[in-house]
Amino acid sequence: MAEHLKYSSPYAHYGYLIYHVVSEGRKLSSRAGDMVELEDMMISYSSPRHMPPQRSRTADLIGLIEGVQLIAGVSEDALMMRLFPKMLEFTDFESSYGKRSGAHGQIANVLSQLETNPDTRRAVLSIWDSELDSTGEGADRPCTLSIGFRRRPSPLGVDGVTGSDEVLNMTVTMRSNDVVRGVYGDSIQFMLLLNTFAAALGVNVGTYVHHAQSLHVYQSDMDDDTVLKSIQKMANHMPTELKSRTIKPLAFPGWNHEQIKEECLTILDFENERVRPKTEFGNHIRNEMKWRLAQVTKNIPAS
Repeated sequence: MAEHLKYSSPYAHYGYLIYHVVSEGRKLSSRAGDMVELEDMMISYSSPRHMPPQRSRTADLIGLIEGVQLIAGVSEDALMMRLFPKMLEFTDFESSYGKRSGAHGQIANVLSQLETNPDTRRAVLSIWDSELDSTGEGADRPCTLSIGFRRRPSPLGVDGVTGSDEVLNMTVTMRSNDVVRGVYGDSIQFMLLLNTFAAALGVNVGTYVHHAQSLHVYQSDMDDDTVLKSIQKMANHMPTELKSRTIKPLAFPGWNHEQIKEECLTILDFENERVRPKTEFGNHIRNEMKWRLAQVTKNIPAS
């Protein structure tokens, strides 16, 4: 049965979302093991600027780097394997969102449409590829089907900071979403995309709607003490941590996609000290990548 949950941000209610699925979901079996599931779940975030309470520093970084690749329309598979060697246990990178968003110039075209035709309803990124994905074969397939944007008048009028009376709303449609492992990183990368596009367009960040056909939690995670401790840590977060969980854009007003892509590629080229990201958040992500490489080099467990 369809259900619509309304939150301010993933930071405010992520723990409750996990609890809701576990307590209200229907038990069933799946290809990946037993799970509890809620179907046709819609989650609205009215202020999508704050990441979920921290599960781990590494989990944050995965979401951020995936967001950088999605925005740039690139897929740095070797980089992901270098920084997160265990990812090969879960994916073959064929479903990388950056590969899909960059195909046919999609990501650049979407931003251009929003700039030149503000009332467009055609600003949609298609992540699911019917030619590649409809057979059901392969180690991994994208959980995300599409990401749509709408530039609309702000219900609050002119914003004192941006000077804009418009907002950019975003709707993400998922076929399948693991609320413990998937929603965490997904919300980070999609909010990074929304905040970056809104900044480039010079408008305010609007609503982020997340629609999952299957929102679920695996029994293996419910039985895993390490996972449960991680969830408990997130449930006990303090309001004072909010500032450190803020997503900031990877663009300045007026930037086109080529400029945004250049910023993203500079972030991903994190060992090259000859060039630096122009945005504050770009430098933050790059510094986190340096931290992660040091952890991997020293063979320190993810934290």
